[in-house]
Amino acid sequence: MIDYGATFKRLREDKGLKIVDLEQPNISRSLIGKFERGQTRISADRLDKLLSDMGVSHDEFLFLGGDRSDNYIYMKLHEMGVQTGEPKEMQQLEAMITRSTNDLKHGRGGIGARFMREFGIMLKYGIDKETDKQFYDRVEVKKHVQPAVDFLKQAETWGAN
Repeated sequence: MIDYGATFKRLREDKGLKIVDLEQPNISRSLIGKFERGQTRISADRLDKLLSDMGVSHDEFLFLGGDRSDNYIYMKLHEMGVQTGEPKEMQQLEAMITRSTNDLKHGRGGIGARFMREFGIMLKYGIDKETDKQFYDRVEVKKHVQPAVDFLKQAETWGAN
């Protein structure tokens, strides 16, 4: 299992930064220090902000930490691929929906499985065959999707359990 706090500390030190260099109004030195020592968790939103301030992408952070892609949502999004309505991609999407549904039936994946199943169904039925415009490109969908993403980033936490 990846030690997110230790990975973060290693990256911070490799960049020659002190905790005080990353402190912000809603991210205290104390919080950063406790996160690095594995004494607390930090929201994904705050972690992404800190990583961005250090010039480190989220994917780079996970790679350097040795994540084995055990994040349910990340794995399912990867399985789903880019959805443009091509037959092969629609098959990938359908397979992802089926796996997420089966995971839910067998008590696996938790809220991530429910989210990915619903998200997949939304995409499946949202591709407009007449205009070839994808559902998530519509203004109404973007209006509702971004707040959902923001909520998930704030609700998800990283670090010691």
